[in-house]
Amino acid sequence: MTNSSKQTLVLTPDLMDYVETVARKMALRRVPRFIGVDDAVQHTLMQIVQYPPLFDSTQGSLKNFIHTIVGHGISDFLREHYNKHRKKHHKELAEPDQVPEREVSRRTAAKKSVDEMLPLIKDKEIRALCQLVLECDGNVSKVARRLGQCEGTIRYRLKLLGLKLKMMGFDSFLTGENR
Repeated sequence: MTNSSKQTLVLTPDLMDYVETVARKMALRRVPRFIGVDDAVQHTLMQIVQYPPLFDSTQGSLKNFIHTIVGHGISDFLREHYNKHRKKHHKELAEPDQVPEREVSRRTAAKKSVDEMLPLIKDKEIRALCQLVLECDGNVSKVARRLGQCEGTIRYRLKLLGLKLKMMGFDSFLTGENR
């Protein structure tokens, strides 16, 4: 068994150029476009400069070693990015009691629109369906259970109603598309 001779990798300008090229190519393949390739490359380069890896020439070639180190750097960047945004998303979800002001105004406008719309619906069955949807706060499953009908049937009827309402000039908030 040979003695392991791991040494700190000497980061020459030529080697750093090669690392940057490999990082850019790998980031173009692995990083989604909305995140940004340059950020991933920068993170990987900074990680290699701050913590120079130990290289053992008996374990493999320098080229394979660089590809491995760069792959780990990009994976670390993606993990940090997703964890940061996941925490931000969970923080937003942790405050459910606070309804944004624009949501309140949208609901108020929808209620006013319903009051104007219901008298215009001539079919008693469809008017009853609309009132039931409002009573159930737009929960189509609850409406289907109360009517004893298939949920798909209710969604279909609401979709048709939504098309009719759009033709009449009303917003189709009853269609269930946003829920």
